[in-house]
Amino acid sequence: MFLVAVFLLAAYSELVFGQPETSTLIEGKRPHSKDSILDTCQALKDDAQVMRHEGYSAIDKADKIREQAYHVKDEAYDIKDEAYEIKESALEARSALEATLVESLALMKNQATASNLYIQEIRTSLSSVLTRMDRLEQGLKDVGQGLGDVEQELEDVGKARYS
Repeated sequence: MFLVAVFLLAAYSELVFGQPETSTLIEGKRPHSKDSILDTCQALKDDAQVMRHEGYSAIDKADKIREQAYHVKDEAYDIKDEAYEIKESALEARSALEATLVESLALMKNQATASNLYIQEIRTSLSSVLTRMDRLEQGLKDVGQGLGDVEQELEDVGKARYS
């Protein structure tokens, strides 16, 4: 852009003041007539417009690339947020599972303790029943023996009476 400005300044000074004191850098020649100076100025103007157009095109491309980068960045943040939400829900699920397991184990421990106490009561009851059964059996033996003795006496009395 600077060179274009220098060329335009040189061409303008030649038009206004006559022959320029410096040469233009186009093909290392000095323009010899006003037409060649005008042609040179027009060529420089055309080149400047082409360069300006290319510059605007480059800026437009850069803007599009920047927009795409912002879009990708936004998507990355969205994915990151989703990942954090998934991680949070996984931690909540794990915590809930751990709480459920602890509650289940506590319930099983309480049920096992209650079952153990119930089994001990059954053993005590069975032991008591066995003791009573042994006493009843002994009582039956005693009654059986007493009946045997009474039967023997009755037989002896019956023989003595009828004899």
